[in-house]
Amino acid sequence: MKKALSVIIGISVFLCGFALADPGVSQQTEVQGLSIQTTVIGVGNFDHESEVVISSAAGTSLSDMPPLRASSVVYQSVYTEDTHSAGIGYISYDKSFDASTANQLQGQYNIESTRQITYLGIDAGSIYSSEYLMTSGSGTSQSAAGRMICPFVGSDDTIGAFCNTVETGSTFTLSVANVATTANNRFITKTGDSPVETNYHILVTEYAPGVPSKGSVMAFIQGTIKEGSPDALAEDSSFKDRTEIMGEITLFDKQMHFDSAFGV
Repeated sequence: MKKALSVIIGISVFLCGFALADPGVSQQTEVQGLSIQTTVIGVGNFDHESEVVISSAAGTSLSDMPPLRASSVVYQSVYTEDTHSAGIGYISYDKSFDASTANQLQGQYNIESTRQITYLGIDAGSIYSSEYLMTSGSGTSQSAAGRMICPFVGSDDTIGAFCNTVETGSTFTLSVANVATTANNRFITKTGDSPVETNYHILVTEYAPGVPSKGSVMAFIQGTIKEGSPDALAEDSSFKDRTEIMGEITLFDKQMHFDSAFGV
């Protein structure tokens, strides 16, 4: 008899240094918002796909890149989801998705996805889902005074050149499933006082008391960080974390957080 498995993991990465880290990018004159609410309850086959790409720049037109000119930044973000069933099953799928190109403060996000999925396969039925969120920013050196509100942080300093990318997400294939995920990021901000941020959380629990989820689950976060002082490479680092479990799952709880802030 297979043993039910439990995994609880949390990982946080913070990047904060004097004259280093992401300043974010300000919103454009025209801003766009996208909101999608999806609820499906039924028996049968299920298929859902999402893809959102946001690119925003300051100092250099997107059409003129590369290269970046002096005092320029560009941020790009990609969100994708592919969820579908193989065979017949009882499916409950509930998703709230929001995307905005407006300036966001701490606690607000440019891309935000929240999902709740339950599935019970009939015969050999199973459900597969892959969710992915990428946040990438690059910039040449610029004056900190133009990006900071706080008069005690960076008023006489230069924000160094940077090139940072963070990827996170999850994949699961389950014949019995009770899964909740949250994915969000922030990279468009009025000033650099609100840090660039990426979060991902996946929670897999029992389908019902005494009935564990069954199959495989994987979640990961990885990134590369390059920071200048102001233009010479002053920091070069990377990170990667991945967790996978297969079997009967009573609990799989993984929270991942990254932020990059300019400050002393």
